Amino acid sequence: MRIHETIIRPAAILAAGALALTGAASAQVAGGPGVRTSSTPSYHLVQLSVAYDAERIADFAARTQEIRDCGDARELASSYPADFVENKNVNAGVLPGDVRDLLKDLPTGRASKPFGNVGDKMRVLVICDRNA
Repeated sequence: MRIHETIIRPAAILAAGALALTGAASAQVAGGPGVRTSSTPSYHLVQLSVAYDAERIADFAARTQEIRDCGDARELASSYPADFVENKNVNAGVLPGDVRDLLKDLPTGRASKPFGNVGDKMRVLVICDRNA
């Protein structure tokens, strides 16, 4: 099996629009600061994305798996170069089920496996912090 078949997920799993990491995906917590009204976890996430390039998949995968915190993700984004998007309050309830499944066991500070569509972008997500 070729490497891109093992690390790139189908479009149905994680499409680019599934997690644009915009304010629209942010949780709106009622009740004021510090009051939690939902049992659904929320995440401080970053997403790194690069143009799909069959020759760079293995390198992108290897370098993102070296990430140990969001500072590492920022550094990699500037040196790779990769697009870097951050959102500090993403409610898991607004994410597609496959994305929730990807994040639920992902250790804080670590990058997910690369995903995306052939010919589009390769992406990884990093959890900077989680609130359960």
